[in-house]
Amino acid sequence: MDLNILLQRLQHGDSYTATNAEGQEYQVNTPPTALNLQAARSLIALCQQLEQNNVVIGNLQRQLNVPYNQT
Repeated sequence: MDLNILLQRLQHGDSYTATNAEGQEYQVNTPPTALNLQAARSLIALCQQLEQNNVVIGNLQRQLNVPYNQT
């Protein structure tokens, strides 16, 4: 599942179509729970940290390559 879709569902709840006993379709909306909202906040923070780590790793790799390329 795409992370953006997961975050959307965690933050805003979910909707789906159900069918009753008479065969009529109706929409069911489930709001997000406190746990869903906290999970979304945690995922957002984790993604931001991973992006920062990738930048640091890239910078360190470039710094390591400078002396290697000079020899």
